[in-house]
Amino acid sequence: METEKGILRRISLAKIYFILFFSLFFNSTFAQTPLFSGTPVSDNGFSNNIGSANTSRNVAIDMNGNIFVVYATLSEIRLSKSTNGGQSFLPSILVSAANNAEPELAINDQGTVFVAWIDNGQINLFSSIDGGNSFDTSQVIGNTFSSSVHMSTRQNNVYLTDQSGTTLYYNSNNGIGAFNTTSTGRVMVYADVLTDQNGNVYLPMDDPNLVLFESVNQGASLTNINLNPPGLVFFSSYALSDGPCGTFIFVGGGNISPSETLGYKIDVETGNTTEITLGNNTITSEGRTLYADNKGTLIDGYREDNGDLMLNVSTDQGATFNTPILVANGSSHNIARSPTTDNIVVVYEQNGQIFLTVYDDLLKNIELIEPNPQLELCAGDSFDVSFTLSGIFNSNTTWTAVLSDENGSFTNSINLGTITTNNDGIINCILPNTLINSSEYRLLIESLDNCIQSNPIHLTVGAPSIIGPRTACMNQNIQLSSLSTPNETTPWTSSNTSVLSIDNTGNITTITPGTAEITYTTKNGCSSNITFEVFENPEINEIVTLRNCDSNDNGIAPFNLTDANQHIVDNSSNFNISYFESLEKAKENLDEIQNFTSYENEIPNTDTVWARVENNNGCAAYTEINLIVSSSIKYTTEIIDNSDNNSIQIIIENSDEYNFEFSLLDSENNVLVSFQDNPLFENLNIGIYTISIRDKFGCNLETQEVSLLSIPTFFTPNNDGKNDVWSIEGLSPTFYTSGNIYIYNRFGNTIAILPPEKPFWDGTYNGDIAPSNDYWFFINLVDVFGKNREIKGHFSLLRK
Repeated sequence: METEKGILRRISLAKIYFILFFSLFFNSTFAQTPLFSGTPVSDNGFSNNIGSANTSRNVAIDMNGNIFVVYATLSEIRLSKSTNGGQSFLPSILVSAANNAEPELAINDQGTVFVAWIDNGQINLFSSIDGGNSFDTSQVIGNTFSSSVHMSTRQNNVYLTDQSGTTLYYNSNNGIGAFNTTSTGRVMVYADVLTDQNGNVYLPMDDPNLVLFESVNQGASLTNINLNPPGLVFFSSYALSDGPCGTFIFVGGGNISPSETLGYKIDVETGNTTEITLGNNTITSEGRTLYADNKGTLIDGYREDNGDLMLNVSTDQGATFNTPILVANGSSHNIARSPTTDNIVVVYEQNGQIFLTVYDDLLKNIELIEPNPQLELCAGDSFDVSFTLSGIFNSNTTWTAVLSDENGSFTNSINLGTITTNNDGIINCILPNTLINSSEYRLLIESLDNCIQSNPIHLTVGAPSIIGPRTACMNQNIQLSSLSTPNETTPWTSSNTSVLSIDNTGNITTITPGTAEITYTTKNGCSSNITFEVFENPEINEIVTLRNCDSNDNGIAPFNLTDANQHIVDNSSNFNISYFESLEKAKENLDEIQNFTSYENEIPNTDTVWARVENNNGCAAYTEINLIVSSSIKYTTEIIDNSDNNSIQIIIENSDEYNFEFSLLDSENNVLVSFQDNPLFENLNIGIYTISIRDKFGCNLETQEVSLLSIPTFFTPNNDGKNDVWSIEGLSPTFYTSGNIYIYNRFGNTIAILPPEKPFWDGTYNGDIAPSNDYWFFINLVDVFGKNREIKGHFSLLRK
């Protein structure tokens, strides 16, 4: 007999088939009935906006299912919150005053709400740790010429980049405190920042040629991923999918051919790009917004010629799309997926107001229920895992239960069992006999047929176990632990307390080199023993700096890192010295630099690598190797003239000023100040000077002429031979080759225009004597190097 569940499923399928037939037969747009439609979000009149679809993300959902929407008025940024899945919104709160801003919204796993925007050339960041009820004081992250900013979070890490993609800003303290920066060396048209489940950071960008950067060390450095073939996109939107089939970045645009319908799927591991066909986004250049997840979903949001805001859903990572769904007629929209209900949430702008529509039953999903308490199993055990499916799957879909390694990583996962079905099911799993005892195992179910995976659940294998290293170096902090319930009195003991001691929490204090037996005892009296050995550390001498010249004027030069060895440690041949691009990698002995005799710095001009000095016992010490490339000198001059203490200050922009020397010559090339460390020359007369800058390490020499002027504050045109004309001293027409000096009366009328070769005024206007009064001047000069100088001020004409 057919079950009630089977009857309901058959009825549901019949409804779906009818709807699909009806939509295909009568119209190419599917009028999907939403769960909630047009829920008002804004409550501030009719001058609200969410910006362009592709340049800001305005909706985010926390782990409890609360929906947050950020939007802008003409003079404010406001946040609205829904606690009932989008059925209604609480009154909005003021985030900050800002004029015509385009805010971006993000929420991390801890529930911190971040709002970022650009105002007056500054990137601002607000955060809320109380669920968006209040925001702390804004901090300025950096300066920019762009008008919009993108943001991404993972755990406590916060990443931002502006629309040009020039700089990655990153912070690992939940946005608290200063942000570090890493330059991409690019100035693009559109850029985004995205993160995957493993913590890797991606910066896709275009101009319109696609470029992709990756950081595997939380933003500390960036690597350019070569794209093959390189794509071309206009007015781009980006989204990242991270699942069992790999990590992919999707990109689409609009307005200009071929971006009206052409999109790309980028495999970040290989750099290969695959073309996909998106909805027709022809008229509204910035009208496309993309959403992707780790369940095979790609949602293409775009705006049709008549202003209709559309959704195009793909459940196979863009290979095919369902019938487009009409959301509303409006200006712009953004998309998110609820982690608690799998509902699709669309926020959109219509006639200066913000609304939200929620769709259910659009997407596929598989869910595991986290056991409570956590599963505790032994190697070789057999057990069952139950799962539930949402959406329609093919009947021959294969589901695989996958086990992580003992650290919870699925990089080298183990298949425990499979089942082929398109219904809710149970997979029988058998643990291998060779598993290492750990409480960090994770298990999930995935289908490569659909590129979909479930949420992971945790399990423990083996007991009692002692978790932690078996050796330590002197002064190393070692923490041992176990999965089992400890003995209440003395769970941990050391057989040789002159070598090491261990407290009741498993924390080891090393005392002298040697060995000791460590015993762990459980509440039930079971115990495990390990032999623990303590070794000495290498002794580091100093931090080393290696230098080279920039032969290609790009800030890059080759270095032989072994040149630093003799300075790092005595008898360096007795140690294994290896090199890494970060301290973290050096400590983990990960991604060792292979071309260490011809290593080129990745960050132009100055970079840092780390040396790992390891003795025969595996104890290591670490030190920096600073790499400095003496590139062309970038500097500015700060001139103070027309004063009692005329001076020239040289400001070095691209290096430590103490690596340079500075000299001063007069207009006849006489040396006034020989090369010195001080970049400031004071108490100078008016006239033409030549400054010289040279690298102390013999790589560069720069010279520049500078003019110091003296502008009188008054003159008395009474033909007594003193101050009869208003004249600018030190203005040489051979130095300032073009420009003018403009003189105005107090009504703003121009009464004289003086060329550089005649920088003086006799106090007449059209042949008439100008009266005693205050006059204003504006000096606009261009020197022989094409540099412009502007000076404004006033002076007095006194007739006596």
